[in-house]
Amino acid sequence: MTWQRIGLVLFSLTLLPAGQAMVTGYIQTGLRTMLAGASPAITVTATATAGAARAATGCVVAALVAHRTAAAS
Repeated sequence: MTWQRIGLVLFSLTLLPAGQAMVTGYIQTGLRTMLAGASPAITVTATATAGAARAATGCVVAALVAHRTAAAS
């Protein structure tokens, strides 16, 4: 149950605000000006890097959960 709450907190702090910003069309001025001058290749590379980092973090958390569950049994 603890891991479910941790997942809910992480979702609430990261993905939920990003989704709300996309739905409402609100993007911070600093981010908008930073992305306006960037080439599409840089934007795609930054997005891929952030996605890979998030995926790696998710795999580490899943491995820790599996390890703790196996140790508790």
